[in-house]
Amino acid sequence: MLDTKPGETICRIVRKYVGCSLSNRADELGALVGRGVDDPKRAVTVKTNCGTSALGILKEAGCPSPILKRKYLSANGLAPGANAIAWLLELGQETGALVTLLQPGDIGRKPPPGALLHYATPGKNDDHVEWLLSEISPGGGAETGGGGRANNAITSGLGAFVARNNGRPLRHWLDPNKLGLGSDVYEAYP
Repeated sequence: MLDTKPGETICRIVRKYVGCSLSNRADELGALVGRGVDDPKRAVTVKTNCGTSALGILKEAGCPSPILKRKYLSANGLAPGANAIAWLLELGQETGALVTLLQPGDIGRKPPPGALLHYATPGKNDDHVEWLLSEISPGGGAETGGGGRANNAITSGLGAFVARNNGRPLRHWLDPNKLGLGSDVYEAYP
């Protein structure tokens, strides 16, 4: 077994998909968001795929949660109860990985690279998730990445202020060290 932290493995998997979109490597993106349970050609067309791509990253990273085996799509559209971000928060509670901030935007204990960051404005339906891909600098910036971009693209970038995302405060994060990732995935992504 390699001595690799789960967060490092998650970061490598996210970076593998950076550049995927509806017009570039769409088959890879479809397989990621389909997670082996939904038709990739339909799953890739779900708009604002930040949550569905995060579910796919966790599935590929070897997270054993049964939530990742749920169908997101029905024959006619979204399956009843399909809400990727709600599923991610539920998965975090189930695994003990969910860290809830006492005050939205007040990071407190800093999340490690590989953490999934959940942003939302209280009282609004504006949830978004991003992966933390680097350590947080003393000024609060870091590299982040994920889906939910135009053309369903997965991108990454430096300098994001981790406590906020497009005006939304950080509400929760998932600790990659508590997601139950197996050592076999570390060998697949050394």
